Amino acid sequence: MEENAKDQEKIVVSPEGAETTPEETTEKAAATTEDGGSAQVESVVAEPKRKKIIVIVIVLLLIIAAILAALKFCSPEEESYVALMPDIDANAQDITTREELENAMQEFADANYFTLQVNPEAEFISSTGEGTFEIVNPSVNVYPISFELYLDDDNSLLYKSGAIMPNTQVRGITLEKKLDPGTYTGTARVAIYDPDDQAKVGETEAKITMNVT
Repeated sequence: MEENAKDQEKIVVSPEGAETTPEETTEKAAATTEDGGSAQVESVVAEPKRKKIIVIVIVLLLIIAAILAALKFCSPEEESYVALMPDIDANAQDITTREELENAMQEFADANYFTLQVNPEAEFISSTGEGTFEIVNPSVNVYPISFELYLDDDNSLLYKSGAIMPNTQVRGITLEKKLDPGTYTGTARVAIYDPDDQAKVGETEAKITMNVT
């Protein structure tokens, strides 16, 4: 009976229903404890690392947002620019006769029936830069104009006019840049202005042959 009791004390039923000895159960429990302890240590170590990474990402995002906000605040806003009509040209004269209107003028008209009359031939004196250059803003127009005369060879500015009102003309100018004797080609760039707010509303061009003596 004592031998049977000792044998029964050595028999342990495992959770799966298999019979195991106390030593086997102790070894399994120890293995489980070692595995569980190891997993728990790894989890404890990994958690601070994960929190540290999250904090770093948040800090980086805040830095980027601050930089973008600073750039937006510091960047200058683009200012809109509207070309306005210059003062009345000192060389502008009233048109007195129909003959003056039709005197060797070439005529330009745009889709809005704006008419520009320019003499394609101009004469200048080399030593002084003075000469004849004829441009007419006829009375049929409602738009003031101004023009800039450029030398085609180097695109340099030769003359810049003031405003030329409707029913006025310019017949003579003095070049800002003196030219040697010879024949040159130039371009008159004509700006068109709104008569109410004096803002530039259009532009056209005319080719000019300049004879310098």
